[in-house]
Formats: sequence, C-alpha cells, structure tokens
Amino acid sequence: MLDSVIKLGGYYLICMILLLWIVILTWRESKGLAIACFFFWPATAIALIQNWGVKGSDIRIPFALMLVFGWLAYSKAQDIQHQATVLTPEYIAYVRQADPKEADRLESMMMAAQARGEDVPIEEAMYSEGPGAYESSTPTYVEAPSPESVAEAAEDAARAKALAAQLKAAADVLQPQSGKIVLPSANVSIDLPGQYRFLPVQQTGVLASLHKLNPMPGELGWITHTKVDMATKQAWFVRVAFEPGYLAPGNVAALATDVTRLNSTGQPSFSTGDMGPTWNAQREAATWSQRMLWGQHTVKLLAHGALVFSMHSPLSEPEELGIRATRLLASKVTVDTGFDLASYTPETHGAPRGELAAFIAGDRKL
Repeated sequence: MLDSVIKLGGYYLICMILLLWIVILTWRESKGLAIACFFFWPATAIALIQNWGVKGSDIRIPFALMLVFGWLAYSKAQDIQHQATVLTPEYIAYVRQADPKEADRLESMMMAAQARGEDVPIEEAMYSEGPGAYESSTPTYVEAPSPESVAEAAEDAARAKALAAQLKAAADVLQPQSGKIVLPSANVSIDLPGQYRFLPVQQTGVLASLHKLNPMPGELGWITHTKVDMATKQAWFVRVAFEPGYLAPGNVAALATDVTRLNSTGQPSFSTGDMGPTWNAQREAATWSQRMLWGQHTVKLLAHGALVFSMHSPLSEPEELGIRATRLLASKVTVDTGFDLASYTPETHGAPRGELAAFIAGDRKL
C-alpha cells in the first residue's frame, strides 16, 4: 500500500511539472490562456489547438506526456482504493500485530479466494467465521467491545506499564555479589558458580513485594543468574533461608512414604507430575518438587538447622530447571567446622525440632 501511494505521488508530481511546461510555452502566445491552463487544466486542449505547430509555443509533447502520466495516476488511485477495501498481505500484517490468530484466519480466507481468482472484501471478512464463510448470505455479526471492557483493558495496560517501571527501578539499584558468599547466621558459605549472583535479603524487599511473595522464615537472600532480567515478572531466582533447629533425617530410604503419611492435610503431598522427596546421603540434602504449589526445593541439613533453597519461577519455566538449580547450589555449600550434620549433639546444638519428613509434609509451607 505504501509503495502504491509513493508511486501515485510521483505521477502527480510529474503531471504538475508537465503542466508548468505547458503554461510556460503558452505564456509566449497568450498570458490569459496560460493562466487559465494553470488553474483549469482542460484549457490546455484549447492551447494545444491554438498553438499547434507554432514554433516555441507548441505543447504537443508535454500535452501527450501529461495524458500518459495522468492516466497512470488515475489507475494507481483506483488500485489504492481497491486495496483499501479488500484483504491484502499488508492489511493482514497490520492485523497480525494485534491479533495473530485473527490474522491467520484472514490469510486463509485470502488464499482460498485467490485460488478462485477472487478478492475478499474486508467488511465481509470481519463478519465471517472462517475461510469461505464470507460467501454465506447470513454473515455472523461480531459484537464490538463494550466501553466498560475497553476501559478495563486500558486500566490493565496502565497497571502493567506501571509495574514494569517499578520492577525496572527496583532492579536498577541491586548490587549482586559473586564468588564466595559467607552466611554467618547459618555458619555456612556458598561458592557460587560463575554465572550466579547473590542478593542479600536487605536488597530484595521491593522486588518481593512486586512479585507478591510472602516472607520466608529466616530468609537470607536470593541467588540469581546473569542471563535473567530481574526487571521482569518472568524472572526466576532461588530463595535461600536458614531455619534453626536440628532436623533428624529419619528413615531416608522411605522418605516419600513418610511424607505422605505425615502430611497434615491427610491428602497425598505430591500429585501426578510432581517429584517426591529424594535423599542424597553424600550432600546430606533432600530435593523435592511441588510445582503447582510451592515450586522446587532442596534442603541441606545441618547440626543446628536447615539451609533451604527454594525456586521461584513462572510456570512457563521447566520443572527440571528448579530441581537442577537448587541441587547445584546446595552442593556448593561449605559448612563451618562443628556445624555439619554428623557433628550434632543435643548438648551443643539443642533438642531436635522434628524429622525431615514432617518438615516437608506440613511443618512449613514454602
């Protein structure tokens, strides 16, 4: 469409140049007729006859050229008018920006009509339900959105824009840490892998509020990835928390069974597609996934409590990402001397707060 408009403008420009040429030639014989030709172009026919063969005033060449380009301009204008009333690739591309599904439907209609050597009027296409439906004698009426729905959509867009601005402002002031992260309150340190960064809990308050996250007991901070944009609602990150109190591993071989038995709701703790808790003896850590409820988690047991890694991510992220990320970070934990799980003694670290299975099943909803 734009290409056609440019061509039309070019034809009109050439016609104006030719008309000025005619006016200049006619001026030499009759100033009045030249002025008439400029303001009323059919008068050029009079100048053509009157100055036919007159040297220096003959307008046959510019007159003939003006007829040719005038016809081209007229044809192009008709073509533009036609394109404005029927489905074209340009119109479908414009629709696709707002509604890809509707654009696909219109494109199917256009291709079906082109196969028959026909055009699809835009007005009829908007009232049809599918390819060829515009041929029906009773087109389906598509109800226009109500003013209330339009206003509601505008409010939603404004809220989304405001949220995006708030997220960006909160992310811009973050000061992530890399390398070895020391967490004195938990008596551990974490050797972060190369692309991971730590955000102390003092920096995450605004973002937590914008993500509508409830505070985690004993939360120490978030671990993020350098490829994740923290200024978006789609950002994923791992929340790190320390919960004091020794958790006895219990019957780790039957951990999943024990969790189901101890679940405080009386219902199975894990649904189809979830991953029940598994125990890694070497790392002294349990990993589980309840994606639709609380996400993926790995808890590393210590003599004086538990270090919890909990994944926060949009549902579009694969479950495996959360499992791998929390396991990886738990494996990078170094425990201070005397605080590893094997060092537990009631005299030094206090009485147990319970068993790991009970902790997973119902003591704490992450």
